[in-house]
Amino acid sequence: MRDLHTPAGLAWDLVVVNNNSTDDTDAVIERHRPHLPLTRVFEPRQGHSNARNAALAAATGEVVVWTDDDVDPDPEWLAAAADAFARHPDAAAVGGPIEPWFPTAPDPDLAAVFAPLRVGYCGVDHGPTERWLGPGESIYGANMAFRRAAVAGLRFDPRTGRNGTALGSGDDLAYVAAVRAAGGKILWAPRMRLRHYVDPERMTLDYLKRYSRDNARVDVLMSSPAQVPTLFGLPRWVVRRYAAAVVRCWAAGLTGGRRRRLEATLEKWDLRGRIAGYRALARPPAAVATPAGA
Repeated sequence: MRDLHTPAGLAWDLVVVNNNSTDDTDAVIERHRPHLPLTRVFEPRQGHSNARNAALAAATGEVVVWTDDDVDPDPEWLAAAADAFARHPDAAAVGGPIEPWFPTAPDPDLAAVFAPLRVGYCGVDHGPTERWLGPGESIYGANMAFRRAAVAGLRFDPRTGRNGTALGSGDDLAYVAAVRAAGGKILWAPRMRLRHYVDPERMTLDYLKRYSRDNARVDVLMSSPAQVPTLFGLPRWVVRRYAAAVVRCWAAGLTGGRRRRLEATLEKWDLRGRIAGYRALARPPAAVATPAGA
C-alpha cells in the first residue's frame, strides 16, 4: 500500500479491521501508521461479513474500495479506481483483474479437478477493454469498489463469508448481486489490477475438502430449496449422490485412478456440506439482525 501512486487532491483513508484476531495485527497497524492514512477498527463478532460491515460503518468517503490482506496491488490500482468512478458517474460499482500469485505451482491433479484452485480462488479477468459487465459476469472482494450513495443501507450477509475456521465464501458475490438487483451498473476497469497470494496451505487436498464442504453449506443456506421427497429428512437426490460418490471413491482407490478418486472425494465433501446445510435449514431459525436502514 505504501507504493501506491495517488493523484494530487485525492483524499483517502485505509480502514483496517481487526476481526478479533490473536496475531500481531494491531502491531502491524501501528508500524505503518506514520506512512499511511490508517483507521483501525475492532470487530469482536467473528466472520468476514461482520468485518466488512464494521468497515462500512467506519468509512466516510464517497467510494469504498475493497481488498484483502494477501494482495499485491499495482501502483496505479487506487488511481485507476478513482479515475473510473470520475469518468462514469452512473457506475454503482467498479472492479478489476485479480491475478493468481502462486509461490509454488499447484499439484497438477488437484488443479485439474478443482477449478477454484486453478484461478487462485478469486482470479478474474474480463478482458483488456473497459466496459459494463453483464448479468453473468462478476467482480470479487479482493478487488471491488462501490459508490457509497448507490449502496446506502446495504450490508453483507453474516451467513456468508469466512468465519473462524469455516471456509465459506460468497459474501462478495451476494453483495454484488444485491447491487445489481437494485439497478446498479457494474463497470469493468482493466487498469485496476492486483495479484492475490495463494498460500501453499490452500493448495492441499485437506484444504480443498473443507473448502468444498463449507461453500456447499453456504450455497444451500443462501438458496431457496424446492420442496422435494425426502429420505432421513434430506432430499433424496442428496442421499443418492452421496452414496454414489462414496462408491466411486472406493472404486477409484482399487483401480488407481488418482484424478477420478480426487473428483469423487471432492464431490463427497461438497455433498457433506449440502447435507449440513439442509439440516441447518430444518432447525428453528435464529434471530436475524435488521439490515441498516430498515
